[in-house]
Amino acid sequence: MIRETKRGSKTHVTSTFFDDLRLLQKSEIETDYRDLHRNSLFNTEKLKLSYVVQKMVLFKQGCRELTAWVQQRSVEQLKNVTTNYYGNDYEEESENVV
Repeated sequence: MIRETKRGSKTHVTSTFFDDLRLLQKSEIETDYRDLHRNSLFNTEKLKLSYVVQKMVLFKQGCRELTAWVQQRSVEQLKNVTTNYYGNDYEEESENVV
C-alpha cells in the first residue's frame, strides 16, 4: 500500500512493503541463533536463508508498487513529490575535468 506524508510543501511517498522490510530486519537482529542452535534441532541455516529470501521479496514488491504509482501520475502531479525507496538514494558523482 502506498503511504503519503506531507512535510512542508513536499509530499513524501513510500510503500508499506519497505516498513515490513525494516520490521523483518529488526526481527532478524533480535534472533538468537546460538540459543536456537544449541538448545534445539532447529535448522538455523534455513532460517537465515528464509530471512534473505523474504527481504528480497519485500524489496522487490515495494519497488514495483512505488514505481507503478509514479507511472500512473502525470508530470504536473509529481511536481512536489519525493519518492522514498528503501536504502540509500543513488547520487551521481562527477569529477571536474581540468
